Amino acid sequence: MINSTDIESLTAKLEGATKPSKALDKSIAKAFGTFEIRREFCGGMEADEWEFYPNYTASLDAAMRLVPEGCEAYVTRIRSGRGKAFVGPNGCQNEFLIPIHATPALALCIAALKARLAQEAA
Repeated sequence: MINSTDIESLTAKLEGATKPSKALDKSIAKAFGTFEIRREFCGGMEADEWEFYPNYTASLDAAMRLVPEGCEAYVTRIRSGRGKAFVGPNGCQNEFLIPIHATPALALCIAALKARLAQEAA
């Protein structure tokens, strides 16, 4: 299970992000156990190694996986391509409205992690 220190660290990094980031996606995936390495074999010898993880910071579908169970999430995209997100009640402890951020997916990641942090504190 991810601890609150990891969530706080990831949230701070996400708040400083100005665009989607593979490095952040990989960090989130490792923290939440969704990071996977697959090896391809050819003729009995290892040929290639591939990393698989969701594109949390670029994809709303992937970012939704971070929303705690029992919470609702709403995302708005504004004209500039930026976005804001809400993660809140319906079983969730608190509600979090993230003001306009670089992208809708980043805003949702931040709101979801803050909701998880509140649940751990409760």
